Amino acid sequence: MKLFAGYDTSTATDYVQKLNTSKMGAVGIPDLNAPLGDRFHCDNADYSSDAGYPRTMANRDSAVNDCIDETRKQFKAAVTKAKDLVDSSGAPQSQSAGMCNWTRSGTGVSNLNDLPLKCNVIGRLGVAAHIIQDFYAHSNYSDVTGTKSFQTDTIMPALAQTNIFPPLTAFWAAGKYITTSFPNNVNDEVKQKLTTGCFSLSEKANWLTEWAGVELVSSSDCAGRFRHRDLNKDEGTITFDGVGSNGTTYRGKAGQNFAKAVDLAKRNTTKLWDNFQRALEDNYTELGGARAKRMICVLTQDDPQQSCPNVT
Repeated sequence: MKLFAGYDTSTATDYVQKLNTSKMGAVGIPDLNAPLGDRFHCDNADYSSDAGYPRTMANRDSAVNDCIDETRKQFKAAVTKAKDLVDSSGAPQSQSAGMCNWTRSGTGVSNLNDLPLKCNVIGRLGVAAHIIQDFYAHSNYSDVTGTKSFQTDTIMPALAQTNIFPPLTAFWAAGKYITTSFPNNVNDEVKQKLTTGCFSLSEKANWLTEWAGVELVSSSDCAGRFRHRDLNKDEGTITFDGVGSNGTTYRGKAGQNFAKAVDLAKRNTTKLWDNFQRALEDNYTELGGARAKRMICVLTQDDPQQSCPNVT
């Protein structure tokens, strides 16, 4: 959903070239130098109640909570590190100036602390947003049309949920961090039928080939399981006003599945930013709240030392 808008991924070589040279934004960081961690993409949280399915509900719940925990971790780190964007007198600091260059070379989840402070904070919010967006792109949560799994020869259900996934709704409220986990605060259908797809070791080793549309021989790691390639909605057209249309993956092309995933991903990402601003306002109350407002200004302006000193 993040990577492919406007890209021609007809060959893996073409995709590698674009990955090396394009500016993907902070939200693309987990797909740059570290694309393989399941918790950054909500992969391998697959489950079915069908007899003989090789993954249990407990397996699924653990994998979903890994995604939630990583999102919360990045959110909290962004709030904590933001304190040095503006000093106690309200002046933006030198590391808050300039623009961030998000390219494959030198940018990854593991080295965010090596970036200028402003980019570190934005990067962590980008990683959190990436996980949130992948939850909808890789799961059946928002899907309205079920499709066949080619591994299990059964229909992968569509949950048709229209509200943001509750454990990802907020990470800060009432002056403290929220630790809601799955399956708390979700309805029975989501508890029983939520699934993402298996992304196998062989597919991970050939992930560019996989996403370029080349058919791979099924790995034993995904035998009898719902597969990522059968369930994801990673590719399609998103308009400038954030409306999804023309999904191009197998699952995304079915009904309105791509559009529904884009809608919830957009709403949840907006909620993340709003929640982050609230956390800054609650944690940094100096100067009658102006310090937090200047932090927010720093993160949204290219020249904060010029634009933000007098924000109140």
